[in-house]
Amino acid sequence: WENRYEQVAAMYHAGVQLLPASDAGGGIPHGLLPKELAEWEKAGISPAEIIAFATWKARQYLGYEALEEG
Repeated sequence: WENRYEQVAAMYHAGVQLLPASDAGGGIPHGLLPKELAEWEKAGISPAEIIAFATWKARQYLGYEALEEG
């Protein structure tokens, strides 16, 4: 836990595909994803890159080229 920022920074700089997500349930409340993403900035990831990971990079990773109607 104490090294979380260093670990995230190391993964980011190593080129690991970071995918923001939540497995909320049990004792963890839903709606914590924005707070989690704010923590990524403390690991040295720029706000623009965080937004990219949370939007088009996640979509691209899942195999979706663009938004689709419907």
